[in-house]
Amino acid sequence: MTTYSNLGIALIGTGEESGTWGTVTNNNLQYALQEPIANTIDVAVSGGGVTDTMTWNPSLNTTQAARFLRFNLTGSGGGTGNLVVPTLSAGKNYIVNNSSNSIITVKTAAGTGIAIGAGSSRSVYQDGTDVVVVDDYNTDAASFTTLAVSGAVTGNGFVARFASPGPIGDVTASTGAFTTGTFTTGTFTTLSTTGNATFGDALTDIVTFNAATASIPNNLAFSGTGSLTLPKGTVAQRPTAVAGMIRYNTDTNVLEVYTGSAWVAALTTPAVGTTVQPYSTNLNALSTNGTGTGTSQYVQRPAASAIAIGSTFTVTETGGVLYFSVSGVNKAKIDASGNLTVVGNVTAYGTV
Repeated sequence: MTTYSNLGIALIGTGEESGTWGTVTNNNLQYALQEPIANTIDVAVSGGGVTDTMTWNPSLNTTQAARFLRFNLTGSGGGTGNLVVPTLSAGKNYIVNNSSNSIITVKTAAGTGIAIGAGSSRSVYQDGTDVVVVDDYNTDAASFTTLAVSGAVTGNGFVARFASPGPIGDVTASTGAFTTGTFTTGTFTTLSTTGNATFGDALTDIVTFNAATASIPNNLAFSGTGSLTLPKGTVAQRPTAVAGMIRYNTDTNVLEVYTGSAWVAALTTPAVGTTVQPYSTNLNALSTNGTGTGTSQYVQRPAASAIAIGSTFTVTETGGVLYFSVSGVNKAKIDASGNLTVVGNVTAYGTV
């Protein structure tokens, strides 16, 4: 008695198929074996929420669409749909290429199956109960769920989203964090954000700029209670100067700024002290550029500022009049015409 295998291959019993043995054998080879090993067939699917069921005769060794290895799904119904394949107890492999415009779930009558997006391909297996994934050639984001690696991930354009938060741009602009790695010319060129961006997630992190220039078009604000360390070096190590440059000179131990024509000490201009310094070679050598050249230098004072002479005596010039005061009380004055006025007695130590 002739029986049939899982794929509908005719198994000829002893003495059976007399006179048709050749036809049965050819059908086995041409259809029952050839179709599940190598052949492709177009399968029209309805989409639009419709379930299409492939017909199957378990006792037929001639051509049957459900036996083919590769399905090319066609149709323009859109939306989603189902394609039910036979439940074969010994299982059956399928390679499904979805050329339709619908998301089609390939399944058994009682199973939940595998959804294959429009334009995607998958290798699936009917395991005697349901249709499961064997391999995935899908580019549809809806059916790509999890990526896990145990070693290094490389490749241009490949973004590994394993950190939390992920890389810059992983969620929205200005969120995420840089992870360990190297960005070189040609593979990473521009970083842009539309909000706040944080470099480093700890106070001890260091952000290094190896480029010659870091251009900041707007105001630069430093917060916190730390300090700002400027570039430093000797006179010989001064860079090619541009007006506005500022640095610390380790030869002279002063902060210096380039004015556009020369490097000068970047000194503030507080109020001049209230005492007159006696002559000294250091004061005589003082110059405007701080180099010690020149012999005639002057200290300019506001006109109304008092010059202390000793501990209580001061001299103040106001409105062209020179006042002599003791403990803040005016005792004498000389006006611009040379007239002398005193509060007390006038005693001459010589000719008057």
